[in-house]
Amino acid sequence: MRARIEKRLEKTLRRAAHREQGLVRRVEQARRGGAGIRRALLHVASDGGAGPFDRGGAARMLREAGDGAGVDRIVADFLERTERDEVYELALAIETAGGRRPVVPLLGALQGPSVAHRRGAARAFGWIQPHPGDRAVEALCALVNDPREDPGVREEAAESLSYAGSGRAIPALTAALSDTDPRIRFWAVFALGGVGSRLGRADPLVTAALESMVNDEAAVAGFWTVGQEALGVLGLDGGRWRERLQGAINRVKRDRDALPEDRSWAEFYDSEVR
Repeated sequence: MRARIEKRLEKTLRRAAHREQGLVRRVEQARRGGAGIRRALLHVASDGGAGPFDRGGAARMLREAGDGAGVDRIVADFLERTERDEVYELALAIETAGGRRPVVPLLGALQGPSVAHRRGAARAFGWIQPHPGDRAVEALCALVNDPREDPGVREEAAESLSYAGSGRAIPALTAALSDTDPRIRFWAVFALGGVGSRLGRADPLVTAALESMVNDEAAVAGFWTVGQEALGVLGLDGGRWRERLQGAINRVKRDRDALPEDRSWAEFYDSEVR
């Protein structure tokens, strides 16, 4: 069994030589001392100095070969750390590793006492492939609709529901459109667009809810207004909103005095709508 895993790993590493050069270099460095490829990958997955994407990439290679030890190391590290930025980076490593192996411990973190761990788990659940399951979706929905929860956790939860693409999230996201925090409204709009896109169909009730948000002028730092996001989401679905979206984009592009965030919005959706 071990020999078969080693052979699979050698093939995987060769295929990754061009797209993941940093990770391949780290693995080769670890092998110079005579370590086999499995041990070298496990070393990288456990190395706190390797960065989240190299750590997660090494764990992913092991997982795809049938060995979950790298994922387990990263998850254990995630649960043990307490510093906010370290916890978040480990969440990035978990999502990079992928697979359903971390789902149960992440669900525990999502419902635990640490804001840092809830935020990290909420982030990771959006990117884990394959779909993390209905329990994760339900837990994320509960966070989105909890006004006592930290806003950063709620934002991550809403964004992750977009990528999970489950229709179960629609009621919670629709309810979040009336939240007092514009950041929650913004990400609820974004997530409703993502859910609809992944389901491959438009829900008339969701469309009506999004239409009610088009005039929301509350701005979100680093992005644009809630209303602009709603217009963008609606416009990508086509119909009369596509024309309205394109007209708004063109007005911003012609306006020499347009705000930077308006230009960012126009550039983003112009590339999406074409």
